[in-house]
Amino acid sequence: MPVFQKDPSSPAEPQAAAQFLVFTLRGEEYALPLTDIREIVAVPETTPVPNMPPAVRGVANLRGRVVTVIDLAAHLALPASEETQPLIIVAEKGNELFGLLAHEAREVLRIEPSEQQETPETLRSHPGAHALKGVIVHKGATERLILSLDLPHILGAFGAAHSS
Repeated sequence: MPVFQKDPSSPAEPQAAAQFLVFTLRGEEYALPLTDIREIVAVPETTPVPNMPPAVRGVANLRGRVVTVIDLAAHLALPASEETQPLIIVAEKGNELFGLLAHEAREVLRIEPSEQQETPETLRSHPGAHALKGVIVHKGATERLILSLDLPHILGAFGAAHSS
């Protein structure tokens, strides 16, 4: 049973603010626009596929559809950790499903445009910065920085179309 599943019948609200799923990888917070996410589920049994990049954990069966399971922390070259990744964030690009391993889905935040900032110039020049869309400066009970990820570029590294 999905932990989260988008309701396809709910109308899109034309508002300046956007909703983001905040999740953790190796103890740090990251965010993806809720519009990029199909559902969140427990990690299904995964079958390794030979000769794939290290970040590709394999494929899994999700209700009759094949999902490519990606270790997002490994793809982002985050330091190794003993942290378990008990869930996958499922995204659909084109005809393919991708499952991004994550440790915890923390919350859905409504982010105002004023809270979204571009990736700093010094980071954009780094080859690994393709995965970053920007930085969210969320002013809730305490101010916190959350890295916003660029899902089309991340999935593009695995052969998925760059269009959303």
